[in-house]
Amino acid sequence: MSRIAAVSTALPKYRFSREQITEVANRWLSAQPQEAKVFERFLSAVKIDSRSFVMPLDEIIGLGGMAKRADIFATEGLPLGQASVSKVLTAAGLEAQDIDAMIFTSCTGSLIPTLDTHLINTLGFNPSILRVPIYQYGCAGGASGLALAHELCKSGKRVLLASVEICSLEFQRGDVSGGNLLGAALFSDGAASVVMVPDDTGIKVVDAMSILIPNSQGLMGYDLYDDGPHLRLLKELPSVLAATSREHIPAFLKKHGLTPKDVNSWLFHPGGVKILEVLEEAFQLKRAQAQWSWDVLAQYGNMSSATALFVLDGYLKDAPPGYALMLGVGPGLSVQLLLINNVR
Repeated sequence: MSRIAAVSTALPKYRFSREQITEVANRWLSAQPQEAKVFERFLSAVKIDSRSFVMPLDEIIGLGGMAKRADIFATEGLPLGQASVSKVLTAAGLEAQDIDAMIFTSCTGSLIPTLDTHLINTLGFNPSILRVPIYQYGCAGGASGLALAHELCKSGKRVLLASVEICSLEFQRGDVSGGNLLGAALFSDGAASVVMVPDDTGIKVVDAMSILIPNSQGLMGYDLYDDGPHLRLLKELPSVLAATSREHIPAFLKKHGLTPKDVNSWLFHPGGVKILEVLEEAFQLKRAQAQWSWDVLAQYGNMSSATALFVLDGYLKDAPPGYALMLGVGPGLSVQLLLINNVR
């Protein structure tokens, strides 16, 4: 077993309302009125009230090539990660030297060496710490990082999971495809961290399971061109995810003598309104059973791998006793399940 000792989140300094984003988007798409209307429909449909970014909106729509984007990730990602990691260590009552392993997840910044090396050097972690940087898991990265932390805890390690995502760096001004317009309406920037320790009390991870849906690579991901990554999101994704979840979640729970009816709380990755709706419908859930996911979507948007950790943070603030199921989804199409038990 592994216990979730603490969760923390951090946001960049720039925060914008839906109205402010609409105003800047109208300038971005001023020569393309049809696409401007589509974007405005997307912005209304995603039900996001506000989002945070590491830079002003005008700078996002004026982003240059890959070198500039990498520089911004290094400059802005480090303090964002430092804030989240420092907070989670304090909340867990631990020092950096107490951590045996660090998992770092991101899909929005490609640095070599990875950002976790800078976190280790600046925050005083043991240089012999086990490092596990994970890239390209996309939105599933947070849940997959928790699953790996759970496995490392089995060997007695105290594990820190850190996620830093600057999704604004993936914006492509010249791409007005449906996928890029939806991404521009949905994604935002943020960081989150979790400390997990080998323990059998409190809020613990019971089990984890990952699923790679066959022949589904085209549903979600990035197409890499000379000017950087271009988001790919197909409309069939929610229905494929719902069908896969209906097939695998009952079997996953059955291993522990449970059924979906035994799960009180559902911690879905809020990849969008349609995803949340089809998952609620698939398991006949009341809105309150997945409210944390809806709250994160409305307040912050989709921060890729960090988003699931924001949902976990919200859940921990008022976690009802009993079982919770986390579901992350990312490119592949990959699905990550975690069974959590709040023992009081």
